[in-house]
Amino acid sequence: MVWDESQGHRGSNETGSLIYQHLRYNISPCVQHVVITSDSTVAQNRNQFITSLLLLVVQSIPNLMTIEQKFLEPGHTEMEVDSMHSAIEHVRKKMRISSPYEWPAVIQAARREKPYKVHEVDREEFVELHQLPKLLKAERSLKGIPWMKVKCVRVTKGLKHEIEIKTDYCSEYQKVTLQKAETQRTRRAGTKGPACVDVSLLIPAYPQSLPISKAKKADLMALCASGVITKRFHDFYDQLQTSDAVRDCLPEPDFTESSDEQPSV
Repeated sequence: MVWDESQGHRGSNETGSLIYQHLRYNISPCVQHVVITSDSTVAQNRNQFITSLLLLVVQSIPNLMTIEQKFLEPGHTEMEVDSMHSAIEHVRKKMRISSPYEWPAVIQAARREKPYKVHEVDREEFVELHQLPKLLKAERSLKGIPWMKVKCVRVTKGLKHEIEIKTDYCSEYQKVTLQKAETQRTRRAGTKGPACVDVSLLIPAYPQSLPISKAKKADLMALCASGVITKRFHDFYDQLQTSDAVRDCLPEPDFTESSDEQPSV
C-alpha cells in the first residue's frame, strides 16, 4: 500500500487505516482469529489509537472473533517484510525514478513470479483515529496503560468496552475496562451512555490534499529545472501545495532507536 506525501502522513492514522482496509478486504471469511505482528514504533502502531481501531474492527467484521497485536522484542525486529523491502531496494538501484507514480511499477518488478500486489492509497481512505479514545469514552483508561511495556494486545467480539494486555509474553492476559457502566443516577441525569462501538465513528482524516514544506518544494522545482526530474512529471510537482506550518522530518524511529523516555501517545 503506497501513497505520496500529499495524500497522507506516516502516523497512526495511516497505519490504522491500512490495517482496517486489509482486514476488511483481504482476509478470508473463514478466518476468525488474526494476529498482527508489529515493531515498536510508538507513534505508528503501539498506542491507544490503533488499539481503539482494532476494538471497532473486531466488532464490525462478521467473521472475526479476536484480533491480537504482538510487538516484537526491541533489538529482534527482523521479519518477513524485510526481505520484501530488500528486493524492492535491489530493483530500485537499477532504475531512475522521477515521480511517486513510478513506485508501483518498481515494487511489482521486484519479484518476477507472483509479483507483489500494489494498492495506491487515496487520501479519502485514511480515517481519523486520534479522536477515537474520546469518542469511546475510554481516553483516561487507555492513557493509563504503560504502552512502552505492552507486549501483546487482544480485542474480542462482544467485549466492546474492554481490552486485554500483556506486559510479558509468557504471562496471562490482563483485562482493562475502558469505561464504567452507566449507572441509574447518570441515566436520571440524562448523561449519554457509551458510544456505539462500530465503524460509524470513523471519519475521513484529511478533507483536502496535504501541503509540503516550502523548502522541499523549492528543492523539487530545482531538480525539475536541472532536468534531474523528467519533464513529464513537472506539472505534478508544480501543483503541490505548500505551508509554513509543515516541517520536514525523518521517519518516526523504532523504540530501539529512541531515548529511554516514554513518548506521548
